Amino acid sequence: GPHTIHQYAPLDVPRYVAGFLEHWKPDLAVFAESEIWPNLIMQSAARGIPLALINARMTKRSFRRWRRLPGLAHPLFGRFTVVLAQNEALARRFSALGAPCTLSVGNLKVDAPAPPVDNAALERLRLALADRPLLMAASTHEGEDQVMAQAHRALAQSLPGLCTIIAPRHPERGGAITEMLKGQGLHVAQRSLGILPDRSSEAYVADTIGELGTLYKLAPVAFIGGSLVNRGGQNPIEAVRQGAVVLTGPHWQNFGDAYDALIRNRGAIVVHSAEEIAAAARQLITDQAELGSMRQRADAALSKISGALPATITALLRFLPNEEGLVRAS
Repeated sequence: GPHTIHQYAPLDVPRYVAGFLEHWKPDLAVFAESEIWPNLIMQSAARGIPLALINARMTKRSFRRWRRLPGLAHPLFGRFTVVLAQNEALARRFSALGAPCTLSVGNLKVDAPAPPVDNAALERLRLALADRPLLMAASTHEGEDQVMAQAHRALAQSLPGLCTIIAPRHPERGGAITEMLKGQGLHVAQRSLGILPDRSSEAYVADTIGELGTLYKLAPVAFIGGSLVNRGGQNPIEAVRQGAVVLTGPHWQNFGDAYDALIRNRGAIVVHSAEEIAAAARQLITDQAELGSMRQRADAALSKISGALPATITALLRFLPNEEGLVRAS
């Protein structure tokens, strides 16, 4: 907006940080998630600038490392005026490291708007695919694309015309994925080459950035990657917001609160193999009533853990001399 300025943060080197703070003279410094920059934190605190860590998270591994260094951790985390953690367990970790005021307010990503949909592109894909059954794999990591190819072959036996969409986490892998799928005898269309799927396409490699919202709107079922291989999982919230029912592998600790809520409320399905992906997708694609029920349960699950955004804004406003200015900027 007109009240927002983008400026890269300085390298965390004392003289660069000093110049940055002297130039901008901030009233409040806000850090997000696990971004801990010691020089920026210490110099900001020395200048009397309030420090907030929002949507705060820390892995168990990082916590163990920091606990071994109390002489470094406590002076550093003790400089934060407030830490707004994603859940109670994380709030306790930051408190144990010396943060004087920690609150559990939830995950800001739950309150994020649905990812954008390109309606023109969506219509082109719908026309090209002509009401064929669809299965999507989003944000896949190396090793998961082969599993999706196996799931496709198993599922295609009972769902003629199936097209599987693979959107890799790292688009630069698109060429290798396409070659792997072709090597398994599948007809493949590759998005980065400007090729739309047609009636002969069995797989569509969506190796571009910024189109997940459109693809989630298109496909009724989405496997979310980084979860069969242990990368901690990727964001399921965007899929739910656009109406795709979520399948996930067993490794989803990066988005634990969201997945806990979804799985507990039967709004997502945990799978461990190509066979389980195929079985779950078959049930959902062929049973529209169950597909609709899972969508409703997923929406309800995320609604129960929403609210981090207003809580975060309320907490930050009290540190600013001009609350009205922040409201306009937001």
